[in-house]
Amino acid sequence: MAAPRRPLFYGLCLLIGSVLFIVAGLQHPFLRGDGAAQLQLIAATPAWRTIHWLLLFGFPLMLAGVLG
Repeated sequence: MAAPRRPLFYGLCLLIGSVLFIVAGLQHPFLRGDGAAQLQLIAATPAWRTIHWLLLFGFPLMLAGVLG
């Protein structure tokens, strides 16, 4: 009896989500110090929104790939 094949969609979701999450993680700065210092670092990071959009879309794609 042959094992059932998973659709290619789930594998692509897992792959794309992982890549997005890795890219966002590598660009994310390390937050140190108190709240004021962290806010200064956030304000000085021009890609802050992009990083978090990548995290926002990468995690559900990884989850869909794992659950699929």
